[in-house]
Amino acid sequence: MTFLTPPARRAVLRYATVLGLLILAAVGSTAPASAHATLLFTSPAADATVAESPRPCSWSSTSLSR
Repeated sequence: MTFLTPPARRAVLRYATVLGLLILAAVGSTAPASAHATLLFTSPAADATVAESPRPCSWSSTSLSR
């Protein structure tokens, strides 16, 4: 005993295929998440050789809020 006639089965399969392709397109077109800021530079520079230990240490990074 079948629940769907062949034309109805084809229609369900067609709708399921279209729905699956739409879901794949929506998921595949999203941009990756960026949860961390990017370090732009440091002062003194990384691996720099200095005569004395520097008192202030500073860095600059990108903002997380856009």
